[in-house]
Amino acid sequence: MFYVFFISCVFICHGFLMDSKTQPPPTAGSLMTDDHYQFVMQFIFQERQSRLQLEKYVKQLQQELVTTKADLTTEINGLKQCGCASNIKNKTSILQNEFNILKQDHDALKIKYENFQKELNRTNNRSIMLENEMSLLRQLKSVSDLKVIFDLQNKTKHLEQEIQATNSRQQAINSEASARKQDFLALYQKVQISETEIQSNNLSFGIQTKQMERRILEVNERYDNKTKQISRTLGTIESSMQNRITALSTKLNGQILNIQKGQNDTANRALFTASGSGTISKGSVIPFKKVHTSHGIKNLSSVNNSGIFTVEKEGYYLISCFVNTNTANAEFDIRHNSISIASATKHGDSGLETHAATITAHLNVGDIVKVTARNTMAVDSAPDSMLTVVQII
Repeated sequence: MFYVFFISCVFICHGFLMDSKTQPPPTAGSLMTDDHYQFVMQFIFQERQSRLQLEKYVKQLQQELVTTKADLTTEINGLKQCGCASNIKNKTSILQNEFNILKQDHDALKIKYENFQKELNRTNNRSIMLENEMSLLRQLKSVSDLKVIFDLQNKTKHLEQEIQATNSRQQAINSEASARKQDFLALYQKVQISETEIQSNNLSFGIQTKQMERRILEVNERYDNKTKQISRTLGTIESSMQNRITALSTKLNGQILNIQKGQNDTANRALFTASGSGTISKGSVIPFKKVHTSHGIKNLSSVNNSGIFTVEKEGYYLISCFVNTNTANAEFDIRHNSISIASATKHGDSGLETHAATITAHLNVGDIVKVTARNTMAVDSAPDSMLTVVQII
């Protein structure tokens, strides 16, 4: 009896989405743009298309193997009826043993592939988790939410490591498949030797054996081509996933840098407090020249020399001035460049009184802020007369 066995392996990939269990933080704004959201959705869509295409290839290969197996079974039954194969029974038994060993190796390869499939599913699940966490970025507003961005960045790096590990496992499986292919070719060579001996006894049987050989070659070629197609498809999917994760990580890093820049700008806002005293003539600048506190201002020479503040950073400022005086009729202005933007007035009392003026104003680089007397007046010393300028935005 002459037996030929074929092992049919079907690899089916299933994908699923996990419901998000993470509740979004209660924020009122969003830093994520529509481009970011469309980028993530396109990435998921293309990944699903690639998975469906891979499943289609595997099903097609399965159908071709089933068809070939049925054809070979029919031809083997014909050989059994002609009674020409009785003299090669012993050699067939040897080939059967070797084929059983090859089957065991194939089963081990199948187990490794199933393990690889589980790893790929876990990678897909982590990609879905990354998508859910990206949706949370759309609701990010305050600096306190930076921790979420750093956690997402760490998970992205971890996902990249998982993909690299998956690639290594795939390469190992491909190596195992190549080794099994060599075993199959060695078995095929032994079949060729047996066919040569059969041809010397029965030419008709030899012709039928050659036909079987061609069928085996066709099956082997189809299996090899489909294996290469599957490998190329998996490589394309993994390369695309790696590129998209890299682009996403780059965008996240850019957002983090922008937020950190905003923090640095906030920490370096300009402010100072100065005091001054004396008898000030009408229209003159009250000399708030003694600086008590300052921050974020590189050059205070104009304040120290004349009590005039020169703006170094564009923004919105809170300007507050209070003056203690015993002049009966005293008035002073807070001036932005040459324009009065706030004032305070005292009337009809020669006792010491404190009057104040406070305002917020948008100042540009190079603008000046000063306090001038509307009439001749006495200005008491610190801490009764002070000028404070604070950059608030």
